[in-house]
Amino acid sequence: MSDNEEELVSEGFDEDEENLGHEEGNNEEAVPKQTLTKEIIAENISIPYRLGYGFSYAYIKLDCSDKNLFDIEILRGYIHLRFIMLSNNFITDLSPLTEMSNLQYLKADNNQIISVESLRSLRYLQYLDLSSNKLTTINNLSFPYLQYLKVNETDTNLSSEQLPDLHTLELRGNRLNTLNGIDDMINLKTLYCAENLLRRLEGISSLKSLVRLHLRDNRLSRLTDFTENLTSLEYINLRFVHVSFLNFYFKI
Repeated sequence: MSDNEEELVSEGFDEDEENLGHEEGNNEEAVPKQTLTKEIIAENISIPYRLGYGFSYAYIKLDCSDKNLFDIEILRGYIHLRFIMLSNNFITDLSPLTEMSNLQYLKADNNQIISVESLRSLRYLQYLDLSSNKLTTINNLSFPYLQYLKVNETDTNLSSEQLPDLHTLELRGNRLNTLNGIDDMINLKTLYCAENLLRRLEGISSLKSLVRLHLRDNRLSRLTDFTENLTSLEYINLRFVHVSFLNFYFKI
């Protein structure tokens, strides 16, 4: 991976909850929706990359955020893209990305996406942001190299995920009342669960690599699910959580 690629993939990895506000959604009444065209792509595509050992090159980064797009069908012809930013549009369907076998970075927050089925073929994804969409569930995800997953404000439940490399998970504002299935994410280092409906923390004690845990604005009243297994934990945010009973230990 080149220096440019590493910089892009790690772009959002160090975000801190205290410095993050809620992103504003798109406004359907503001301007007319439009179809992604070759002209728009030409203005927003960058980073030429040599293909194999020959003299052929392809551009691998496309940033079409804030373009009022609803149709991205043309992207089926851009299979060499590795970094795609589509934030703040009106996109409902990500199937045009299905054949992008080398896609590593996808930022598609603040759209109208209702399903992620078409992303299952993107096995090299390392960064995925689907926050503020119309998703209701994300089941059976299998991204062996995914490191950062953001699904804030989607009313989404996650279950049966196969994300062995995941180190940061953002689940803010999803009305979650359980974290079932999270115990399989054994390499998780940072977990953002603010603004949910959590009363219990099942599975947390299995996350031996967890370093930062954000639980602000939940309905927890007792913290009894922590154990000495959380030997890596350094930071926990319990702002606006009225905890009356604590029963956990960790060393700072």
